[in-house]
Amino acid sequence: MKIAATADIHGHLPEVPACDVFTISGDIFPKEMDKASCFQQVWFEKSFLPWIDTLLCDNIVMIGGNHDYYFQENNEMLLKMYNGERTTQYGKRLIYLCDTGICIDGVSFYGTPWVPKPTRNLAFFLEHDDLLEKFRQIPDHIDVLLTHASPCIERMGYVNDLDRDIGSVELLEALEERHIGFVLCGHIHSGNHDKVRWNGSTCYNLSYCDNHKNPAYPLVEINL
Repeated sequence: MKIAATADIHGHLPEVPACDVFTISGDIFPKEMDKASCFQQVWFEKSFLPWIDTLLCDNIVMIGGNHDYYFQENNEMLLKMYNGERTTQYGKRLIYLCDTGICIDGVSFYGTPWVPKPTRNLAFFLEHDDLLEKFRQIPDHIDVLLTHASPCIERMGYVNDLDRDIGSVELLEALEERHIGFVLCGHIHSGNHDKVRWNGSTCYNLSYCDNHKNPAYPLVEINL
């Protein structure tokens, strides 16, 4: 299986190589639409879904992020519409995950969008104890895990402006107890973008944009 992966596109619609699965680990909407769910919906239906339909990918797997208010407000509807059963008019190859999983050609995917403090945008935001509980729902064995939060390892969650790592210790705890093949995260635009091998997992910070929401990092291609 060939996977192309990214996160934090913030309204940019990058060129995606032909692949079996394309993954997006949250924060898809343009920055000028922050906290404006109605405008995010229009952009999702008029720009994002038509773009999805042009991609040379068999499946597109996506989760939400802390800027994706439309996803949080319409979570249950989106889970029903984009569940891999190809029942929608547009975005038929789109699979939306939120504390849910799917198996594609024998490869297991699971997605969770939640992020910890501090964050300026509060979609999919949880306090420490609730975040621990959400991450405990991650199955013990997963081939590909999509998270919006970056784990607190190898400066993947390092924020230049704060001069410190705000990666999720809650996610790190969950990863320590599980067998995960690949961890595909984002959220922290200035975090370490190198491939990190940790505790048997291969981890990527996939944020596409820099702190100014401009494209800065390439998509990652993974061959399973």
